[in-house]
Amino acid sequence: MIKPRDTKIKKAKMDANTWLAKNFEDVVNKYGGKYVVIIDGKGVVFSGRSPLKLAERAKLKFPGAKPLFSRVPHPRDLLCAVIVR
Repeated sequence: MIKPRDTKIKKAKMDANTWLAKNFEDVVNKYGGKYVVIIDGKGVVFSGRSPLKLAERAKLKFPGAKPLFSRVPHPRDLLCAVIVR
């Protein structure tokens, strides 16, 4: 089941891409391996393993918004990328 997320990660009035860039490490640590939906000014509003279900939920809950859907890499994937350089 996909549940709305009330995240403790910083929530600022900024667009979703900027928010993700500024909070990337926290998002990876909390949502690694999942898909997330980010809404401007709200941060992560949903997370789960099915992007189609997330899209349906986002349309219903935030009908006028343009959400950002992103697959969050697992922390171990980033660790390998840093080591390999």
